[in-house]
Amino acid sequence: MKTPATEGYNRQLVFANDHHLEFFKNNLSIKKYGYDIFQESAITLYPEDSSNVLVFKDYTSGTYYAYVHFSVCSDTLILNFQITSDIIGREKWAKGL
Repeated sequence: MKTPATEGYNRQLVFANDHHLEFFKNNLSIKKYGYDIFQESAITLYPEDSSNVLVFKDYTSGTYYAYVHFSVCSDTLILNFQITSDIIGREKWAKGL
C-alpha cells in the first residue's frame, strides 16, 4: 500500500500472510512488526470497547507494542492513531497495484 506521491517521498506498508508487516520509505525497509487484529475489549478489558484494532508486535519477541483503530475500504486502509479526532492522527494508505 502506498501513500500519495504528494508527500515528497514514497511510503509503503506491506502486510504478509504470516502476520508480519513492514514499513518502507523510498523503497528501503525502515521497520518490521508482527501484527494481530483483536477486539479492543481484549486489551482494555472494557466490554464496551467493541471496535476491531490492529495490534503491532515486536518483530523478534512478539511482545505487543501498540494498537490502532482502523477502517478498510475496497482500495484504502485508514489507521486512526487518535480516535478522539476525525482528522488528527489519521493515515490513509491506498492499495498498491
